[in-house]
Amino acid sequence: MAGSQKKAERLIFTVIILFTIVTAIYFRFNNLHQSPAWYSDEGNHIDLAENWMQGKWQNYGILGAPYSQRPPLYMYTVAAAMRLFGVDIQVSRGVSACGNLICCLLAGWIAWKRQGRREGILTLWVAAAAPWIVTFGRLGLTYNLMAPFFLFSLMAIHEYCLKPSPGWLAASAIEAALAFSTDYLGILCGVTAGLVLLVKRPRSLFGFGTIFLAVLVVVFLPVLCVNAGVFFTDMRNLFVWGGGVQSSSSSLISILVNYVELLRRESWILIGLCGLFLLKDGSLRNILLTAVGLTLLMVTRAYTPVGVGLHYLMHLFPIFALGLAVFMLHAYEFIKRLMQKELTSLFSRLPRVVSPAATLLSAAIVFTPLVWMVLSSFAITTYNSNYIFTGNDDLRLLEVKPAENVRAFISAHVSPGDLVLGSPAILWGLPTMNRADFLAALAYIGQKPQNYITVDRQRYTNDISLEKAKFVILDPLAEEFAPLVLPGMDGFLLEIHKMPAVFTSGNITVYAGQEK
Repeated sequence: MAGSQKKAERLIFTVIILFTIVTAIYFRFNNLHQSPAWYSDEGNHIDLAENWMQGKWQNYGILGAPYSQRPPLYMYTVAAAMRLFGVDIQVSRGVSACGNLICCLLAGWIAWKRQGRREGILTLWVAAAAPWIVTFGRLGLTYNLMAPFFLFSLMAIHEYCLKPSPGWLAASAIEAALAFSTDYLGILCGVTAGLVLLVKRPRSLFGFGTIFLAVLVVVFLPVLCVNAGVFFTDMRNLFVWGGGVQSSSSSLISILVNYVELLRRESWILIGLCGLFLLKDGSLRNILLTAVGLTLLMVTRAYTPVGVGLHYLMHLFPIFALGLAVFMLHAYEFIKRLMQKELTSLFSRLPRVVSPAATLLSAAIVFTPLVWMVLSSFAITTYNSNYIFTGNDDLRLLEVKPAENVRAFISAHVSPGDLVLGSPAILWGLPTMNRADFLAALAYIGQKPQNYITVDRQRYTNDISLEKAKFVILDPLAEEFAPLVLPGMDGFLLEIHKMPAVFTSGNITVYAGQEK
């Protein structure tokens, strides 16, 4: 009997896990081209990948990638995928979705191994279905590819501290280097691992650092071979600039205000953080909280991590899912005990009813949000209900159908070498590689934001001034948001509106330039 019962339990858990994985796959890849609508930064990464496919390390007519502000691993990966499947935003998003899916599976496995079977399954389910994780996990951004490297490195350094092994040390160093090679925020993974080693096994720091640097050299070698001087210049300027950027006049005020606002508006992150404090494994708890804390410290100092800045925390979402699952299970046990106590006094004549009633009521109270998560993510991925990006969280995403119509018009009327100006989300994949966003075009004439890197004029491969443009594309991002952050954009818009409008689709308009 005991053996058959165990087999039945294994079968049930296997079915649940498989169903959860299938759900996660559906929520990551269904309708990926259309939902969510196109985000500006996605176009930057595709343009970099397109140039790399032609052997060029440049972005919007500028040698290197000073305004992309990203290391090259995501570019390599997207370029390789596009060689196989063609240039499309769906390919870039597919790379990100794969990274997000792997990280969610990894978070569930860590919870299963270190907390228990129930925690593992619930972590996997929350990571698979939570609408924030699903929606941001579908965007073609570097953070999604960085996430599995980031989490695996933390897991490996935890395993190394429990049972020293050269394999775990090497794995942590390699993954930390890959995280940093994907996005510069990934350096916090290496910092966390280094702090752990400094406290517990300081003699291993040299080996970790050696492997870390060796992997960085290997990953950066292709772009170094193309233009080493530009790469080091951009990296140096980025870190010098990044060290001085803050979202208010005081670092302390920035951190306090942004952190409180983050927890106020994103309550699920607050619950996830509380859940991390409830982890039974003290070493894992300290490692995860250190990585999360360092990331929040850096992001809240420099940016507002709510609204348009929440994507800076995307790689932490699976970790928050783990904390959320642990918190929910603790809440379930607490409420169940409370219910049993109350129901025992109410139904003293029906003692058999107490336990199942307490279980059902507690489950209904605690786990009902999981049902909402599934329905919400289904609406987002199936019916394009992008409610997450509304109100203060409006990213001014580009509506897909009008964007495709405009891209078809431009493709039919440009030749290789013609200059097209517009927002990054609409410029990728056009027949001409002579294209630029408004940040690059304004920087070309000396009107860039103060918090962006200064680029020498010699690094521009083409004249990308407004006077040279054959077409200029205006969408809500260019009309409404760009004037708030780009000096000179108001003057640009005045000049563009004097040009003849030759095509309109939805809220996107194409203007014909003078081509002097």
